[in-house]
Amino acid sequence: MLNIDPVLLAMLVPAILGLVNFLKDMGVAGKALTVVSMIIGIVFVVGAQVLDAALAKLILTGILGGLAASGLYDFGKLVGGGAAR
Repeated sequence: MLNIDPVLLAMLVPAILGLVNFLKDMGVAGKALTVVSMIIGIVFVVGAQVLDAALAKLILTGILGGLAASGLYDFGKLVGGGAAR
């Protein structure tokens, strides 16, 4: 059974979504994108289990911050379905 901090688990989903969107922008598409998305998810969940929760949160915070700063991850677009302002 998974023993992942709920906050860490909540951080996993937007990090994976952001990285998948990044890969789409880089030209990965179709079945390759599906496979890579699953691999990213597996790596993140295994990492969350293996690493200390504080370190895993720090890594995910860095990933989310980097995606947000580069404009690749826009939470408003994901939630609202339209262009964020």
